[in-house]
Amino acid sequence: MPKYIVKRGDWYHFNKRVPEVLKHLERRTHVSVSLKTKCPDTASRRAAIVNDYVEAYWSDIIENGPTDKDAKLKRALRLAELHGFRYRPAAVIAGEDLPEIVARVEATPRDSPEQIEAILGNAGEPQLILSQALELYWEYARHRTLGKSHEQVRIWRNPRKRSVGNFIEINGDKAVQRIQRSDLLNLRDWWLDRIENEGISPNTVNKEVVQFLREILTTINDNYEPPLNLDIDALFKNLRIEGADETRPPFSSAFIQNVLLNQTKLAGMDEDGRLLLCALADTGARPREIITRQPDDIILDTSIPHIKIRPKVEKLGARKKTTEKGKTSPSTRDIPLVGASLYAFQKRPNGFQRYAQNVNSFTSRVNKFLRENDLLETPDHSLYSFRHSFQDRLTALEVGHRMECELMGHAFRGEKYGDGPTLEHKQRVLQKSAFIVVS
Repeated sequence: MPKYIVKRGDWYHFNKRVPEVLKHLERRTHVSVSLKTKCPDTASRRAAIVNDYVEAYWSDIIENGPTDKDAKLKRALRLAELHGFRYRPAAVIAGEDLPEIVARVEATPRDSPEQIEAILGNAGEPQLILSQALELYWEYARHRTLGKSHEQVRIWRNPRKRSVGNFIEINGDKAVQRIQRSDLLNLRDWWLDRIENEGISPNTVNKEVVQFLREILTTINDNYEPPLNLDIDALFKNLRIEGADETRPPFSSAFIQNVLLNQTKLAGMDEDGRLLLCALADTGARPREIITRQPDDIILDTSIPHIKIRPKVEKLGARKKTTEKGKTSPSTRDIPLVGASLYAFQKRPNGFQRYAQNVNSFTSRVNKFLRENDLLETPDHSLYSFRHSFQDRLTALEVGHRMECELMGHAFRGEKYGDGPTLEHKQRVLQKSAFIVVS
């Protein structure tokens, strides 16, 4: 057992001598902290953690000196945690319940002014820098990435990183507590200049500022201790750029049939890209849902060929882990393969697995080819426009709401009774608007 662990009665304590180099700064000769255990093994583990804190604390004093304001505040946060408390400014502690205040007072050593300041909150108000807040946000929002693959998490994180990065570029890496309405207006003006001069879509501004940055600051505001007390509504009031078109336009059926499924017009595109267009045409699936299908999800040797859209699951010993999460729970569904989509999966019976780990790169490449070769109906169209076209065709066929939800992977509004549309029923619907592949 380490020499700085001592036993007092049945309980173990951490007890370490203050180094000679610090004795002129410390009133104590020893640092003593209760390990709150009677178990020697537990005491050893806890003592190692306490020792790391103490060593970091001493190193900080030696490096930064005892009076550096920022260093002193950082040490206060460590010292408070060392004694089992979260650092809070004195004004916040004063509003706590009486037992919490009493516990802090009783735990405060009388021979260490810096520990007194740490536990009782007299070391100042901690400043949370925005770049640091983003790192905290990943932890606070961890529930939002459960079940997502590594690539899905990367795609989810990137626009949020950009949102914070753009704010810092315009306003500096400010303390979150000091973010003002004027900072958000500066950011919006910067974006407006880009809209006018670079043709940036207003939708981009609304997503980066009103959606992502607000989401990050709201989450930090709701979870950080001590409270930041940001007025989120006042900060973001009326920042949305009105009139922005939030949806992608659908491809017309004629354009899909005569251009996007015409193999001659697409001769410069690689076969995987051409087959992806075919697969999207008659399934209405999201590009990711097509590309990440595994061989077991593609059922061709049956009277009703179909694909199963499910979260990707890997077996880890006796356990199973979801490694590719669907966009929403209703996204789980079976879609019959007809027309161009049946053609695509007959050509790729094992799917597009080679691109499953880099979906974004694959879809970006296909979109780029279509854009550069003037094969998009308008500049606002993209691969996702297939999905909007699919829904329009279902509307034209006057299918019921439940059938539409079952095929699109949308949430059904209302009570669900029975098993819903069968594969055969879905197949009959899809065959009415199926495309053919033109050689």
